[in-house]
Amino acid sequence: QEINPDEYKYTKRARTDFVKAQKVRAKNAAGDTVEKTVTYFVSPLVKDAVQEHFACNDDDKLPGAELESDGSSGTAGSHWEKRLFNNEYMTGSSSYDPVYSTLTLALLEDSGWYKSNMSAATRFPFGLHEGCDFARPRCDAWRGAYRCTPEEQGHWGCTFDGNARGICSISKYNMPLPEWNQYF
Repeated sequence: QEINPDEYKYTKRARTDFVKAQKVRAKNAAGDTVEKTVTYFVSPLVKDAVQEHFACNDDDKLPGAELESDGSSGTAGSHWEKRLFNNEYMTGSSSYDPVYSTLTLALLEDSGWYKSNMSAATRFPFGLHEGCDFARPRCDAWRGAYRCTPEEQGHWGCTFDGNARGICSISKYNMPLPEWNQYF
């Protein structure tokens, strides 16, 4: 669809009201309650796109798209959370098969600088319709092809999308992980 630039209005200022920080609590492997502040991008189209993607229309559980919490200042807070958005183009690390999903197109349109053609979005199957538990800030509730536990370490199976053979691989660290990241 062709856009007449004289009819399309856009803002030229940053929208700080599109970012929301929320404290989230969960149980770690020892059963202790741990807390983390999670930052979400909550613009109208982004919120709609992420809630539709995960099939989670609960604003308390999924107020918007979670932003990356790890990495340096060029990554943390300025990219989609890799744990949830895997190979989406706007995550903070590269992927062999990046996709431009409706989520990123929604971000571009909500910025006020672009009019997105949502039909041009790439199919994004990671986490598709997995529900509110999948979209929460910890991945310990994931099931099926998304789940990888110490008992499954080294086992081969299909990747989440069934397109390739994958292996359950868990990294070992020489120093303690932050409590939030301790799953087992």
